Amino acid sequence: MKRVGIITITSGMNYGNSLQNLALIMFLRDMGVEAETILNRHRCSHIPLQGLAKLKSMLTILLNYKGNGGGERLDLIRQKKYLEFDRKYIPFSKTMIVGGRVPETLKNEYDFFITGSDIVWNPFYCTPVMFLQFAKKVQRISYAASFGISALPAKHREQYATWLSDMQAISVRENAGSHIVEECIGTTPPVHIDPTLLIPREQWEELAQKPDWYHGQRYMLTYCLGNPPDKYQRDIVRICEEHVLENIRILDESFPEGYTVDPCEFLYLVFHAELIYTDSFHGAVFSTIFERPFIVFAREETQENFCNITSRIENLLTMFSLEDRLLSSTNKKCLETPFLLHFDNKDEILKKERECAKLYLEKALGL
Repeated sequence: MKRVGIITITSGMNYGNSLQNLALIMFLRDMGVEAETILNRHRCSHIPLQGLAKLKSMLTILLNYKGNGGGERLDLIRQKKYLEFDRKYIPFSKTMIVGGRVPETLKNEYDFFITGSDIVWNPFYCTPVMFLQFAKKVQRISYAASFGISALPAKHREQYATWLSDMQAISVRENAGSHIVEECIGTTPPVHIDPTLLIPREQWEELAQKPDWYHGQRYMLTYCLGNPPDKYQRDIVRICEEHVLENIRILDESFPEGYTVDPCEFLYLVFHAELIYTDSFHGAVFSTIFERPFIVFAREETQENFCNITSRIENLLTMFSLEDRLLSSTNKKCLETPFLLHFDNKDEILKKERECAKLYLEKALGL
């Protein structure tokens, strides 16, 4: 059985990152491949706790914590739940990368390494590790790797051309990423679906867990990684009032129950929502997987190095003919008819895309 080490973003607490990581592991397992995620941490990042004793230690700290504000305690609760998710579902490597330092023995522990999915190739924080520079050239594979930008700054092209040329097989997640690779090395890599779309809906439903605080009320789920635009807030309030929906907000400290939702509870809340309002790519992905009405808006970020998610959202919506779900100043149809959408041919599209991904990985891994 081939052994594969996955290099992805393993710091922070993000539903999409955790679930795409799990999805790629599940898909590879179904192909007969043993896969695990390489722990890749900055010095300041927490490391997933392995073992019951360490988890109990974390719980003791949590229960005895006497912070000055509720936010710190909520963060600890949320972190604890993510640690439990990692311990239960994600097989992590025993060998660890810390601060960009890669143990010399790592390349001998696996037959191949896969970098991706997620925004692993963003030039503003990417490292040689994300391009698998520590591995032998024949071991370097990407799957649905994302740049998180629509164009690569000129100052990074020479370095990226070198790193990309050293890859054995390249797969990206967005059309914009495919164009960047073509500009750098002259070859056009395939665009593959996010790993979360590789997994059938039924398997995600099995993972979904009802939060203890949820008691069956009808609701709209608000899942925003950035700040929701004020200009649409009146419409959101109107929709909730007209359809008698509670607004359940996750990642919002003013809604403590929602702020501490773990990835399995996130799946449940998307699956049972009457409507999802989000700026998250994976918020739109799981709305599509579960065939739930949704409205997605582009984040209005001004930081130069912040990832632009518009390209991947547009790719997703175009694939399923759901372009009118993207809320903008020129398209407000989704606010007027929030529940009117169809997922025609979704299963046929996913069947074809999954087969393309499988064929790519089989060839890259020599299966």
